[in-house]
Amino acid sequence: MILVDSADLYRFVEFLYIVLCCCLQLAHFAIEYSFRVIIYFLMY
Repeated sequence: MILVDSADLYRFVEFLYIVLCCCLQLAHFAIEYSFRVIIYFLMY
């Protein structure tokens, strides 16, 4: 078992949280965009 400094652990968790938020935001935009494309194609 490796002992990790709590400050380093906190920084790592914070980094993971930011990455997760970015991924969720990108996924949200991608889903919204693909829905618009599908609706646009269904209109024609």
